[in-house]
Amino acid sequence: MILLGDPRLYPRFGFEPASRYGLQNPFAGVQADGFVIAEEDFMILPLGERIPALAGHVRWHPAFG
Repeated sequence: MILLGDPRLYPRFGFEPASRYGLQNPFAGVQADGFVIAEEDFMILPLGERIPALAGHVRWHPAFG
């Protein structure tokens, strides 16, 4: 499970920085409206033992783009 959220809140629910698994935040940086999304805002909650095999690009639903 992946999310963009506050890294001070979500680790208590088991989320970890996605960068630990080689995934990069596709929205990192300054957005068109001036809002800043940090790399560490992109988190993952491992749901199984296949997590070390993760690779590739994360694509969000167009509604989030």
